[in-house]
Amino acid sequence: MADMLYGAIGLVIFLVVAFIAGYLLYKFKNARLTSAWGPLVGLVNGKVVGDGGGAASSWLSGTYQGRPVVAKLAPDLNQHEDGGSKYNYFDVALTETPGRHDWAVEYARGTLGLGRAEWRIVSQEPALAAALTTAGVIDLVAAFGQPPGHFVMPSVKYDRREESLRYRADISPAVAPSPEQFGQMVGMLVRLAVINAQVNAPLPSAAIR
Repeated sequence: MADMLYGAIGLVIFLVVAFIAGYLLYKFKNARLTSAWGPLVGLVNGKVVGDGGGAASSWLSGTYQGRPVVAKLAPDLNQHEDGGSKYNYFDVALTETPGRHDWAVEYARGTLGLGRAEWRIVSQEPALAAALTTAGVIDLVAAFGQPPGHFVMPSVKYDRREESLRYRADISPAVAPSPEQFGQMVGMLVRLAVINAQVNAPLPSAAIR
């Protein structure tokens, strides 16, 4: 009986210590990400919000030139599903950006050494892809450099349902971009949003009905 009691007490102590250690780790990681956002907060008059869980990611929301902006930090992600090296993920998006069709800009590397590596616009609407190309969208995105080989997501993605225009990047070894880099990223998205409004305007309300 005494052994069972001592075992129960030991288990309770272990669980309490584990909880406290986990909480302190969460606070440390959250403070690290909040600190990383520090130089960028003023650029968008923003607010930092943690993920409320393991502090694996953090968000900054604010406005830039009157446009709503949401950015995300997610450091130490696995490059591949089976683990391996880590990288620091970052994305920033303009929200409340209406449009008619989805589109994206990605860097295609070919398969097994076949095919040409190149930037391309992905859209189910050929006319929209052509208009975006003519407007110089690829040049705006390509100026930020080719993504690393493990980064398979489109560098820029426009989602008409979310009304969001998002730029994604691996910013390793930094946890967050510098204020200059962040300003360039958001500035690029603003220029893309202007182009999107010109060549991918949403249907008029009357047409939707």
